[in-house]
Amino acid sequence: MGTCCGLRHAREGTEAVVGAGGASFDVPSGFLAGSYDGVLIFTDLEADDAVAIKVLAPALRSVPLMCVVGEADVDKRSLCTGMLRSYGLRGAVLQGLKSKESYPLAALTAYDSPKGKSGGEGQEDSSPGGEDECVSLAAAFLSKFTSPIALILKPPHELLGVPDDILARTSAAMYGSFNLECFRKSLVKMEPGADPHARQASLIRSFKAMLWIERSAAVGRDCVLAASQATPESSHLWAAIHADEPLMRLMQAWNTAIMRSHAEKVRLMAVEVAEKAASADQNDAEFPFSELAPSAERAEKRMAVIKSILGNSGLQICHADTLLAAALLDGDGLLEKYTRRVSCECDKSGKPTFKLEEGSHVAALVSQADSEGRAELIAASFNVLMPSSALAEVYGA
Repeated sequence: MGTCCGLRHAREGTEAVVGAGGASFDVPSGFLAGSYDGVLIFTDLEADDAVAIKVLAPALRSVPLMCVVGEADVDKRSLCTGMLRSYGLRGAVLQGLKSKESYPLAALTAYDSPKGKSGGEGQEDSSPGGEDECVSLAAAFLSKFTSPIALILKPPHELLGVPDDILARTSAAMYGSFNLECFRKSLVKMEPGADPHARQASLIRSFKAMLWIERSAAVGRDCVLAASQATPESSHLWAAIHADEPLMRLMQAWNTAIMRSHAEKVRLMAVEVAEKAASADQNDAEFPFSELAPSAERAEKRMAVIKSILGNSGLQICHADTLLAAALLDGDGLLEKYTRRVSCECDKSGKPTFKLEEGSHVAALVSQADSEGRAELIAASFNVLMPSSALAEVYGA
């Protein structure tokens, strides 16, 4: 497996840059190693987003921060404001593009204070303009800094309106997968006539440097972060999650909603198979095996999620945004040898090929399936997130 050599590109011009308040977000190793004076987070506030933000929080405190929330059919600004406050963070919160998907009420109200809405003392005001002002405010935020970074944990719709010259000064870490699938679907409406894959590649290449995280390429499609994996020596993250009542409410509400949604989709797939089988039998016709194979693959993936949630009593999250967080917090450089400079090409299904491309401004974590290297990468990423007792106070802060 090729490794990412020569990380100087991402580091150039960042070491001495610090925010106006004297604080910077410091990435200690890897492709994005350096100091960043402004941080823009795009999040849909799913359970893995919440845990990722929790583990990143100690490194983000006192750093200029803005969050863009989106997806689902609700305004998530109050939820995000309460979450930031609970982690000792301060920043403006903008409402980005919504979707038709529902968001569990118990998760939406997880961080509500006893006196009502979350968003307490010391928090900057959420943007009153909502979606319409989001792009311009996000662009203005990035333009204020010498070395900003975007952490993209949701479909990056809002970045389409940010000028290229601003993106060219901005580094980014992005979790792709379903986020990019949703992004490409939205492009059909937002930019009719554009090739979604080409537009996606163009956006990714627009950044100064991009770390592109895909769970399937790095740790495997079904890899999860679960309480059952913690050892007595490395259990501090889950101890902190257990002690974080709002996060526990959000995680369990989200996992319950995921099971309900996935179970219904699997049921509909089973009904479709049964109906087509009956039709083929009655009409002495051939069963459409190849036509339904993609549906079966999606159903198998959804059943794997349901099985994982049930097997961990709801105390698990997909190791997606948390893998991105691990790459940014890797103080010992454990993940560097799995990093490749890659192209932005995707196959017909939209899955990135991650072909090696020397000099690329884009990098990814990659390991071979069922290999010793993959097992090592998984273990290394868990070790970053679940530290020894010497770092217990970080999560207890």
